[in-house]
Amino acid sequence: MTTKQWPGFDAAHAEWLRIGGPAFREVHRFGPRSDFYRSQYWKLVKEALLAAKEFKCCRCTGNANQVHHLNYDYVGEDHLHPETLVAICRPCHGLVEYARKAESLMSRISRRISLCNGFLEDHRGCLDQNAAHVYARLLEYQDELAELRIKFTTETYYSNPRIKSRAEAEAVVARFRQERRAYEEQALNVVSGWIGNEKEKAKQLLPMLRSEIENCRMFVVEVFAPVPVRAERLSSASLAEVFARTEEERSSESALDSQSVKPDFESLVVSIKFHRGHVNGIAQGDSVQLAREPNNSYDPNAIQVRLQTDETLGYLTKELAAVLAGEMDSGICVQAQVSRIVRDKLYVGVTIVKR
Repeated sequence: MTTKQWPGFDAAHAEWLRIGGPAFREVHRFGPRSDFYRSQYWKLVKEALLAAKEFKCCRCTGNANQVHHLNYDYVGEDHLHPETLVAICRPCHGLVEYARKAESLMSRISRRISLCNGFLEDHRGCLDQNAAHVYARLLEYQDELAELRIKFTTETYYSNPRIKSRAEAEAVVARFRQERRAYEEQALNVVSGWIGNEKEKAKQLLPMLRSEIENCRMFVVEVFAPVPVRAERLSSASLAEVFARTEEERSSESALDSQSVKPDFESLVVSIKFHRGHVNGIAQGDSVQLAREPNNSYDPNAIQVRLQTDETLGYLTKELAAVLAGEMDSGICVQAQVSRIVRDKLYVGVTIVKR
């Protein structure tokens, strides 16, 4: 076990020694138990990590108040391996959990590849890895990753489902068995049409399994990709930081193609159903206009999002409007364009051009 102690984790190290470090590590070796996150040790690790990362979220650079395990390889001696921890804000934390689920899926696929190789080499205990069985598991992996993508893309915060009764547990098991049978039947129908013996068929599945691991890796990268600060975490201080950038930085940015400039803020377009009712015909990268609507009876800070045809598409979120309204009224110049479209949800990126 490494004895390297990272700067800033002195208090955590002292507490770790006090509670019997190696023994504490052994208790949580296979994952943090329920009392781990309530321990004084974790509290000190969390404080040290957040301070080291300047309380900035690893995804959106917003205010981080939580710490996320990238993996559980060193739970119980976390202060010796802070590279396995990241500072994160609460909203982003609810999304990066999908990366951990994808990493767990990668481990299962890797295990399946090992079993499949064992079957091909006639290793004992791997004789059930026939082609239909392996293909059924591949279909299951693909659907699981697809579900993670949908939940992440639609910003559905991760929640750990809890089974509260025996009846609920039995229902879950029954559904699992039914899904398994469906995968097995689908796989058998496909594989039965392949040419070759069982081993030749199973061998064809190895590159498919490896490709699915790569898909999982790409998804993990996507989850942790930097994103603009979310509107709900904005404040006047956030806007002040934008204005604090030097004129030289702004000049260099204006020389770049507009598609390559990261927006200062991103906002969901709300109330869109009252105007167009859909986003058909609108594409990512399309320019939009922002216009104040001070006489709005629901929100005096309202900021309209208009298409180039001058048709009102919707509004910036109330949180972002509260930050930008006063500045726009005082003459601030802003530019906006469609930053992404997730199903029927449309987001715009807002860039402050000059004051």
